[in-house]
Amino acid sequence: ARTHTSMAATPPAASAATADAHATLRRFLAQFQKELDDEERLESEFDDAFVWETSSSNYSCATAQDAQNVQLNRYANVLPYDHALVPVAPPNSSREYINASWLTSTRDDAAAWRYICTQ
Repeated sequence: ARTHTSMAATPPAASAATADAHATLRRFLAQFQKELDDEERLESEFDDAFVWETSSSNYSCATAQDAQNVQLNRYANVLPYDHALVPVAPPNSSREYINASWLTSTRDDAAAWRYICTQ
């Protein structure tokens, strides 16, 4: 005869690490809500993150325009700058290019963030 142990039994007690993680998450959510409520700051950060250069000739897109990489660009007019290019080295592949750029916030404090934008 087979016996079955119910998984619906009382869950294990939360560890100190779990309690710390919950406290950290609560602090993050409170800070995030505070920033969402500050529309002026939110607009300012958005504007700072997406400042477009008046002339695209300021930065090179040579890697994206290389003959072996052109076909990898979904849109011909949206190219990553060489200085912000995300380097990749897929296993068992000679390709080291994807159309992806680092996007970094202009903030210098601990809340600064860094994202990868790709197509």
